[in-house]
Amino acid sequence: MVENRVGIFSLTDHNIINVDAYAEYYRTYNGEEDPLLLIGVELSEPRGV
Repeated sequence: MVENRVGIFSLTDHNIINVDAYAEYYRTYNGEEDPLLLIGVELSEPRGV
């Protein structure tokens, strides 16, 4: 994701939150280089794009 310049992302599956995945990601999170992982958010393309 860093190579593709992803700034934010979310790990949700129909509002099911994988707490273990979030905890594992943030154990090694580097706020300057790593994308921000949002909790419980579904991201989509803006309409009309």
